Amino acid sequence: MWVWAAVLVVWAGGVGVGTEPLPVHSLTRKDLARPHRIVGGDPVKKGQLPWQVSLQINGRHFCGGTLISPTIVATAAHCTKLDLNSVRIVTGAWDLKEQCRTYRIAKAVVNDYDTSTFVRDIALLQMGDMVGDAQTRDLPSGVPVSLETRAERGAGERCTISGWGRVKQGSALPHILRAADVVLRSDAECTQMFKYHSYTIYPSNLCAGGESRDACQGDSGGPLVCCKNSTSEVGSCRLAGITSWGIGCATPGLPGVYTEVAHYVDWIKKAAKKEFGEEDARSLTFYDEEE
Repeated sequence: MWVWAAVLVVWAGGVGVGTEPLPVHSLTRKDLARPHRIVGGDPVKKGQLPWQVSLQINGRHFCGGTLISPTIVATAAHCTKLDLNSVRIVTGAWDLKEQCRTYRIAKAVVNDYDTSTFVRDIALLQMGDMVGDAQTRDLPSGVPVSLETRAERGAGERCTISGWGRVKQGSALPHILRAADVVLRSDAECTQMFKYHSYTIYPSNLCAGGESRDACQGDSGGPLVCCKNSTSEVGSCRLAGITSWGIGCATPGLPGVYTEVAHYVDWIKKAAKKEFGEEDARSLTFYDEEE
């Protein structure tokens, strides 16, 4: 998803399954710089990672997201810099060529995203009316995952990232959901790893990867999920990060950088209550188990 010459880019997709990329006017310069690839990932089995969401325009996937309640999706703020009236939320997806539950966006709340530092790269989307015929109501709806509440916990833990990014530069887009495991880094370790580069790691960032299976798997806005047991036990899992930015693609020694969900728990609670209402806010779950 990156150019080799250490150019920083965000990970927005802007690509479709079996189609041409979205029109150039819908992408930023940084998006156009990335070669849209996924490195080190593997296809998942149908029904795995039920929290994964695809954000689409005209049936074309361009960003990922995470189902964090029956009606709320978390994604990257930079994925919302377009006409959200045209965006559809696809849940319960595995094969993007198959019919899936598809929803309009009822409302969005976007944090004060800073395009120069990439901080506060988080947004919440409220799902609206379902699109399509009545038969789609019998399709899988997805399963929400809890939100991590503990900042900078679990350094060294192996977690899972996922999405529908390209397998390699110039290849056809995979229509089957893919995932890869990455190792969480402490803030201090991540700062050290980036010390020879001009980009700052902030306390609201979470770093993971830096090995052969690195953080450019998966689209912008997609999930970094950590599970106490396994990804097949959703109750043991929590959303720790939202795919944001990085340097290179599986560049040795350089992890991917994510929005740290725990840093924004209070913002998520307040924003959901204020913008979406009490009922939707109460449907969120928070992972606060002590180590």
